[in-house]
Amino acid sequence: MKKLITTLMLTIAPTTVLAVDATPLFSVNIGAGSWGADYSGELGDFDTNVDDLGFDDDNNAYFYAAFEHAVPLIPQIRFERIDISSSGVGTLTRSFQIDDRIFTVGSQVATDLDFTFNDLTLYYELAIFDFGLTFRQFDAEVAASNTNGSLSDSEEVDGVLPMAYLQTKIDLPLTGIYVTGNVSGISFDDKSVIDYRAAIGYEIDLALVTKLGLEIGYRSFELDLGDEEDFAADIELSGAYIGANLKF
Repeated sequence: MKKLITTLMLTIAPTTVLAVDATPLFSVNIGAGSWGADYSGELGDFDTNVDDLGFDDDNNAYFYAAFEHAVPLIPQIRFERIDISSSGVGTLTRSFQIDDRIFTVGSQVATDLDFTFNDLTLYYELAIFDFGLTFRQFDAEVAASNTNGSLSDSEEVDGVLPMAYLQTKIDLPLTGIYVTGNVSGISFDDKSVIDYRAAIGYEIDLALVTKLGLEIGYRSFELDLGDEEDFAADIELSGAYIGANLKF
């Protein structure tokens, strides 16, 4: 028995050393892509259906960079930015209010919607999961005017929102294929924000320590501001996205 244990330890030890040595002390993962989002829900103080506003289903660009290390207790860092914008012209079937301006039923209204999100995520790794906290700095603006130019107004809101963060990635052995997903969200009082995505991708080795990944997936962003006086919204943006990432 002692000989067997000794033999096993001598066999495992070199493998363990190699595994530890192969663990990068520091790595960088950068990515970018385009998200084609459909709009649904209600906007404005009279809960106007966004279909009335005629938003185009535009593609929205995103970029992220993650910095990971092997130092215990210190969290990993991830930064992401996404710019969301759309405009449209529609005929109202329900009154639409922005700030103090009311656009009545039957009016033809041109509307612009802009969101900018800058996310700073601090997270830890546990098995196949990353978990932590996202701080989302956001700017949002809605501007509307009737098509004859006699009435116009806009509302804008900005701030920083903390959200719980969870991500996973599973590699399928010997294929280069992986599945991944993450979710960030917060809910308080009658307000909530949920942002999630799921994707399948393919990864190839470009060099000894560099990997290129291509992925396609689905993303959804849900925003419910409840009875917020400054900016009324209960909307969802959802649709397919395609992206590329580079890890070194």
